[in-house]
Amino acid sequence: MGKTGMIRQVLGTILIVAVGLYLLDGCAGSGREGKSRDKDSDNDSDIQETIGGLITVGDLKRREGDMLVIESTIRAPIPDDMDPTTEYRVTYDGYVYCDSEYSNGSAEISDEDYMEIYAFCVNAAKTGEFSKYSEDYLDGNTYKLTYYDPDGKEYVIYDGYCYDNGDLQDIIVLVEGCAY
Repeated sequence: MGKTGMIRQVLGTILIVAVGLYLLDGCAGSGREGKSRDKDSDNDSDIQETIGGLITVGDLKRREGDMLVIESTIRAPIPDDMDPTTEYRVTYDGYVYCDSEYSNGSAEISDEDYMEIYAFCVNAAKTGEFSKYSEDYLDGNTYKLTYYDPDGKEYVIYDGYCYDNGDLQDIIVLVEGCAY
């Protein structure tokens, strides 16, 4: 391996470690600079900072209703008898439900995936980072991501095509993967 290749490999490793440490210390915009993550007294989850303060997986799972709803709609010519929309609902009790003409099931989400979804939702609602984002395509799938905070307030995180946005694609793939 040449000198340039070694430098790229070292820089890539440093970047991966830095991103990992950043994510371990809390999500972007959490305001928890320099604090380590603590365990709650029941040892059921890590404490996450949210818009309203500290909250645990156990606290969240005692709530009822939807946390995140993702509607995926096909925007291409399809047969008349085919439903173009698939809906994924992540509920506060820790399940994801898929409602489409091919699947009407549910699956339990791991605590790690649950908190990743929750942290994404809180950060997106808090920062509004996707409110002005858009992509122009003629067909494919559009996605509408709607977050419901623990008090039931609705936040439309994004509505439209999102092929070029890694953060939106990552959360969609995570939720879809949890459903099966």
